[in-house]
Amino acid sequence: MRQHKENSYPVQSFYGRKAVPPKVRTRALRDAVAPSCSLKGSKQHAGIEHAPEMLGRSFVPVEIRREWGDVDLRSRPDKVTSKPAHFHLRDLPLPFETPPNVMLPPVDDYGWPTGEDYEPMLEARTPMSLGTRATMRGVKYRRRFEMLSMGELAVQVAHMFNPYVIDLREQYPVYDPADFWRANASGERMLRRQVMTIDLVLTYTLPSSNTLRYHAISVKHAGYDPSPKDRTREEKERTAMAARGWTWELIRANEIPRIEVENYMLLHSFIRHTDAPLSYESARIFARCLKQSSAKGKMSSVVKRISKRLCIEPDEGFRLFAVAAAYGFIMLDHGRRLKLHEPIALVR
Repeated sequence: MRQHKENSYPVQSFYGRKAVPPKVRTRALRDAVAPSCSLKGSKQHAGIEHAPEMLGRSFVPVEIRREWGDVDLRSRPDKVTSKPAHFHLRDLPLPFETPPNVMLPPVDDYGWPTGEDYEPMLEARTPMSLGTRATMRGVKYRRRFEMLSMGELAVQVAHMFNPYVIDLREQYPVYDPADFWRANASGERMLRRQVMTIDLVLTYTLPSSNTLRYHAISVKHAGYDPSPKDRTREEKERTAMAARGWTWELIRANEIPRIEVENYMLLHSFIRHTDAPLSYESARIFARCLKQSSAKGKMSSVVKRISKRLCIEPDEGFRLFAVAAAYGFIMLDHGRRLKLHEPIALVR
C-alpha cells in the first residue's frame, strides 16, 4: 500500500478557503470494511487516517452531508443554480478544450482520495463473477483503472478522452457513517451490504468556470431490463448522489458506439507511456499546427509531417496527437475508424 508522507497533503488554498482534509485509506476499507480498533493510540480507523497536523486533536468523522439538497457544495449559496433532473455528461456541447491548471484537491468533500492516490473499492481480479474483466492505465492520471466488465471498459475509456472530465474514479464507495459507528461500538465489522459502490464517479468542469462538479454513472449491460429490485437500487444511488449535490445517470454498454471505442483504444495505445498533463502545452501546439496544415493523406504520413515541422520524433508526434484528442484540442469524427493507413477524420 502506498504510504502517505507528511507533505502529501500540504495546507493549500482551494477556491478561497484553507483546509487540511483527513487522509483516507481506501484499501483499508475494502479489505476490512470496518475494522474494530480503538481511537486511542491509533492513526488509522476504518479507512480514515488523520493528517499529521491533526494528531492530538479531537477526531471528527467524515459524514455524509444529508442537509445539502441539489446544490454544488463548492459554490457560494447565492450562486447555486438548479441542475437538470436527467443530466448526461456526453451531451455537453463540443468542441471544448480542457482548461489549464485546474487544481484537483487531494481528497473530495467526503474524504476519498482523488487522482493517482485513489484506490477503487473493488478490483478486476476479485473473483466475484464470471464476467470478462480488464485493467488499463489511465490517460490523465497514471494509475491502474479497474474494469469489472467490457461494458465498464467502453464507458471508462470514452470518458478518459472526454475533455470535460478532469478525474475518473471507479468503484467509488458510499456508506452511512452511522452504520460504521454502530458497528464500531459493538466491536463488529460493517456488513458488505452496508457499503454501496458506484460504478463511476467523474470530476468535471464547465466552460468559463474552474468549479469542480461531480457526476455518478451506473454501467449496465446492453440487454439490461431492470427488475423491481434493480429499480430500487437505481433510486437508492440517485438519492444518495442528490444528497451530495451530485448528478447521476445510467448508461448501457451499447450506448457507446463500437467504432468510437476502437478509436479511443488506438489513441490509448499511443498515450499509455506518456504523462499527459506534462504534455498539455506541447499537445496544444501540435494541434494548432495540424489544424493549420493539410490533413490529406494517411494518418501516419500526416503525423510524421507535422512532427518533422515541429522538430520532434514521429513517436512523440503520435503521443501528442492522442493527448490533443484527450484535452479537446482536436475533434475526431467517430463515425469513421481511425487507422494509421487511412486519412484522419478530423472535425474542423
